[in-house]
Amino acid sequence: MSASDSSSASVSSDPAASEFDPTLNNPVVCNQFRAAAEIANYVLEQVAAMCVAGATPFEVVQQGNELLLARSAKMMKKAKFTRGVAIPVSISVNECLGNYSPLSQSPDEAPLAVGDIVKIDLGVHMNGMPVQVANTIVVGASGSDVDPAVASVITAGYTALQAAIRKFTVGGTNAEVTDVIKSVADAFEVNAVEGVLSHEVSRFVIDGEKCIINKETLDQQVAAWTFEAAQVVTFDIVVSTDDAKPRVVNENTTIFKRDPTQRGALKSKVARRVLNFVDRVASAFPFTLATLSVLGKDKKSLSLNEGKLGMSLMAKSGFVVDYPVLHAHDNAFSARFKATVALMPSGRRIVLSAPPALDAELAPTHKIEDEELLALLATSAETKKKKKKNKKKKAPAATTE
Repeated sequence: MSASDSSSASVSSDPAASEFDPTLNNPVVCNQFRAAAEIANYVLEQVAAMCVAGATPFEVVQQGNELLLARSAKMMKKAKFTRGVAIPVSISVNECLGNYSPLSQSPDEAPLAVGDIVKIDLGVHMNGMPVQVANTIVVGASGSDVDPAVASVITAGYTALQAAIRKFTVGGTNAEVTDVIKSVADAFEVNAVEGVLSHEVSRFVIDGEKCIINKETLDQQVAAWTFEAAQVVTFDIVVSTDDAKPRVVNENTTIFKRDPTQRGALKSKVARRVLNFVDRVASAFPFTLATLSVLGKDKKSLSLNEGKLGMSLMAKSGFVVDYPVLHAHDNAFSARFKATVALMPSGRRIVLSAPPALDAELAPTHKIEDEELLALLATSAETKKKKKKNKKKKAPAATTE
């Protein structure tokens, strides 16, 4: 993304200035989104490499969050603004659909094994500009070694993401994106998972009111939205081989987000201390007690027990929103992919963060045959900037004396 994609309006280059414009009309904001995306894409690649047989989800989550924070600290290090976790690293295995981010090593937690389907999810922000990305991999297997049914669900999820991105154009609608997700899922005979939303994002907001629903049902619908220039969306695509109704099981929720609408006093001293810590360190972004402790290491750190008690009391009072660990049914195959995409003020589409290209050697049991869908996928994920036509000046008419 380059500054030339933004309008030429005069804006301050100092993010702390009161006149700071937090939209894509500001080249500084464009650069901050781009920097966050660079970190997110790098950490995603490194975390995928950590997912080997014998490693545990806790180990991978811990190392992934540490890497994310270390890279964030080095990026734009002279700039005086907050940066770091936009959503903690989660490692969701097999039937687990998302939000598994353990705080400690449990004796009941099985290490990763060859053939496990792993959904990696993470997010980074620079000065509050959030970028998320997610990928699905198979531990210790690639190409034709991957079970064809697993290859189908992974290919379906990745292809649905690519189709959704291409439907994100000025004048396009969220309904068109939902429809194309369904078309891809149907082609691979899998289901788009219910209750999943792709949101417009902005400074310190990862779940804006404008959204795209992964699967529309009679009781799950969203307001119509027509896309405009200078908007950023994080696409979240989840598909499964089962009936696509996620379940909450017994794992303890570890990812929370502050509810900014809740104000007032908490009776418990512990809850007040944890709340102050959350407001100071995590701001408006999702967090775990582990990322809070690392982010707030220059302050008096929270003990795990103190944090758990405080979070429990805050949750009961509605001060935080939880991100429960979600599961498909037993023996179901599932995949999750995320990408953050921007429509520049010029209308040009830029892919900020995205999972790497799909393994070309995968052998899914199904393929897309619809010509209209194939034509859409054959187009570029990014659109080129329109060149201005230089109007030739007419030569002055010849005169006679």
